[in-house]
Amino acid sequence: MMYRITMFITITTFSLIALTGNLMGFTEDDYLLMLRLGDTTDKREACIKLAEYSSDETVFALIDALKDPDFTVKKLAIDALAKIGDERAIQPIIELFSSDDKWLRREAAEAVAKFGEDAIPYLREATESEKPWVREEALIALVKIASPETIEIFEYMSNDPDYEVRIRAIEGLAKLGHTEVIPTLIELIRTPDLTLRSAAEEAFISIGSPAVEYLTSYITDEEVNVRQSVVRVLSRIPGEESIPPLIEALSDIWPQVRNEAIKGLIRKGSEAGPYLMDAFATENPRIISAIVKVLGEINYRQSIEKIAPYLSNEDEEIRANAVLALGKLGAYNLNDRITELAFDRSSNVRSSVALALGHLKGSDSIDTLTEMWKKEKNDIVKRSICKALGMLKSEAGIKVLKDALKDKDYQVRIEAAKALGEIGSPAGIDALKKARFDSEEEVKKAVFEALRKIGTPEALEALQR
Repeated sequence: MMYRITMFITITTFSLIALTGNLMGFTEDDYLLMLRLGDTTDKREACIKLAEYSSDETVFALIDALKDPDFTVKKLAIDALAKIGDERAIQPIIELFSSDDKWLRREAAEAVAKFGEDAIPYLREATESEKPWVREEALIALVKIASPETIEIFEYMSNDPDYEVRIRAIEGLAKLGHTEVIPTLIELIRTPDLTLRSAAEEAFISIGSPAVEYLTSYITDEEVNVRQSVVRVLSRIPGEESIPPLIEALSDIWPQVRNEAIKGLIRKGSEAGPYLMDAFATENPRIISAIVKVLGEINYRQSIEKIAPYLSNEDEEIRANAVLALGKLGAYNLNDRITELAFDRSSNVRSSVALALGHLKGSDSIDTLTEMWKKEKNDIVKRSICKALGMLKSEAGIKVLKDALKDKDYQVRIEAAKALGEIGSPAGIDALKKARFDSEEEVKKAVFEALRKIGTPEALEALQR
């Protein structure tokens, strides 16, 4: 009877131990007792505290805790063992790679990697498992360790029958800068499997500069998916050596490839500027149009004089991109020439003119935009006019925006509401109050946001109704 009472008192005090911990002077032995006899909460707390100790008894107790039915207890025991760093814990943690719980498997792989090169022999053995998920977790850990000792393992496993395992092996080779894997990566890029293709792209990025020369030769590959992936990878590899092939990709017949190249060059920023300036020598309109667009996006002001002649180019896409680029570049001396295109036959050009005027903020911009609004029939251009008026932040544009709030196109109404919010004048409140009852939810959201931005008592009161 006394034994039962003692056990009851001991067990029921564990929660108090968990709450007070070392404040009451509890020792390693106390936490070991909690781990053996406590409830789930006590065991979790014990695992956390025992990570500060490294005795044989603690190591073996934490290894035993890897078999606990509670996921969190197992995870905390894994973390504690990884922190202690006792090699005897490596194999017991690796045995968790066989678990049905993929999250537990991943926790175990992350922990084993923290043991560094000491874990390699154990992981090498795990790569021989019949279970593909065990092999995969072993490779995940080896990738994180990233030791030259693992190259042979990755090379062998890159031919594994399970493609998830192959992906991990390829990641490992790429992380170690192993260029011999490049032909394999190219073949993976050809696959319709998006997961494999994405893994191959990430592997190329890990290889970095040494991969650029190989990738460049595939810029003109017959398969559009290959070209798109190659361009996407080149755009993410740091350095200038990938800029020329990205410029070459601007001439691709497929817009998705050209768009990837444009995004890549924009990502390169000002270092792409000189290369783009040299590329103006081409007569390919696709390349010219893209170059002009990129130069505007990267704010390469040295290109203003080079872009200006394209305002009169017969290609409407080139004219449109030139107008918008010059607006973004702040080509104030070209304001009059840009304004002359306000009634261009191309709606794309007119849309760019509106946005350019918003960027340039010229003294006559409001007047030009107002005249454009009166004559414009194209919804996309109307939206751009509203955006530009919002960029100008002048009360002189409110009259047009009030009219735009009643436009038949709901996206025009959205842009009008947003612009009134940007201007922030109480003069727009009455029109916004009426627009609260618009038939489109997106318009109403834009209206309420505009009222919130204006922020006067009248505007805020309208939000409550």
